[in-house]
Amino acid sequence: MSYINLGNLKLKERRNKSRKLLTGLLPGKMRRNEFDRCISCKPIDVSDNGLGILSAEEISIGETLTLEIGDEKVVFEVVWSKPDFGKFDLIRYGLVCSSKDKNIADIFMKAGMMS
Repeated sequence: MSYINLGNLKLKERRNKSRKLLTGLLPGKMRRNEFDRCISCKPIDVSDNGLGILSAEEISIGETLTLEIGDEKVVFEVVWSKPDFGKFDLIRYGLVCSSKDKNIADIFMKAGMMS
């Protein structure tokens, strides 16, 4: 079990895998499956099986989103959300890949989004 130290606070880390920060755009389109339309969002961080995004849209926990990168489609489930601490009217979302055989960090690396 790992912990994060923030001054006098010691918080339990919820993530199972380490995250890599992202500074750019998504390598494709993110689609809300429930409404069959694309959303505007920015990737924040990525791990082997998850993705953190920032969006102005309100997305429900449990909703599925699909990242379309060329012919490849990666389905995610929204597992948490919280208001962003730095940007007004934006929400941070934690997404987990629905497929255990896809490595999200590798997909972003192949798309040239990280080194």
